[in-house]
Amino acid sequence: MTKHASVYQIFLNLTHAIDNLTEFPKLSPDERCLIRHLNSYWVKKQEVKVVEVINNVAYSSPATVFRNLKKLRQKGYVELLMDSRDNRVKFVQPTELTISYFDNLGKIMLQSLQGH
Repeated sequence: MTKHASVYQIFLNLTHAIDNLTEFPKLSPDERCLIRHLNSYWVKKQEVKVVEVINNVAYSSPATVFRNLKKLRQKGYVELLMDSRDNRVKFVQPTELTISYFDNLGKIMLQSLQGH
């Protein structure tokens, strides 16, 4: 097998391991995409406003983004915090569940790479 085929197999093993995580509420593909988008802010320690998320996610309509944000909140992945100066502004924050979720994804990724 070629090197590229082996790398692709590592990727497939990784995605299979992620799909089989049982300790977390299941996410739809859209929810997964949205939480990855949010994580791109969080890893940089940037605050992200709900209105920014709704208006700046290019892959989906604002209504769909809002609906998926609501589902992530119901599943315990995000919480909304009000701005201390302006109650109309809300920020999307990760929960401990989300932090644990991404931590486990990182561990799976490292294990996948070390195994090959």
